Amino acid sequence: MHIPLVDFNQMLKFHLKFIQNSCDAYDNGDIEEALRIAVSLRVLLHDTKESVSLLTHLNKKSTTKLSTTAKSVQPSQLNGVDIGFFIPQTFGNTLEFTRSAGEVLRTITATDWWEEPVYHFEGITLLRKDVVLKSANEYGGAHVDSSPSKKARSLKASFGTVSRSRNGVTETEDITNHHLTFLRQFGYEVLNSPELRG
Repeated sequence: MHIPLVDFNQMLKFHLKFIQNSCDAYDNGDIEEALRIAVSLRVLLHDTKESVSLLTHLNKKSTTKLSTTAKSVQPSQLNGVDIGFFIPQTFGNTLEFTRSAGEVLRTITATDWWEEPVYHFEGITLLRKDVVLKSANEYGGAHVDSSPSKKARSLKASFGTVSRSRNGVTETEDITNHHLTFLRQFGYEVLNSPELRG
C-alpha cells in the first residue's frame, strides 16, 4: 500500500483558513477563539528538535515576508518602562486589536516576524513567538499548564480596569488576557501578508 506524501502547500491553505475562521469568530464575540490562531501560528512557524514548522518544510521561513504592525523597538528604549505595547491596541471599553484598513503594512521575513518584540511588562519583554507559544502551550490552545511561566503570567497581568454598563448596571473589571488581543492582531497580519497567501 502506498501512503501519499504530505501536501505542505495544501496544509498551508488549511491553516490560513483556520486563522481566518478564528478571526471571524473573534470578531463575532468569541474572543477565546484567538487560542486557535496561536495553534495554527505554532504549526506555521515553530521549529524544535522534535518538530519542523510548515514554512520550514516549504523552505520559505527565511524568505517569505510577513506583514507587521509592530513598532521597531530597541532594548535600550525599554529602560525604566513598566509596560509597553508595540502592537497597536485600542483602549476604550476594552482592549481591542486594531484594524489597519488601507494602510501599507511593513513586511519582514517570517523568521524576523516570529522574533519581533511585541510587549513589555515589568522587565519582561515578549516576542511574538512568546505570545503564541505561551497561549498554545500553557493557556489552553493545545495544552494547559497548571503552573504557567512568568512570561505567560505577564500576558494575564492586570494593569488597570474598565467600566461597562449593561442593562443599567455598571460593572468594573480588570484589563487582562492581553494574549487574546495580540493573537487577533497576529491573525490580521498573517492574513494581510501577500507572499504567504500567494
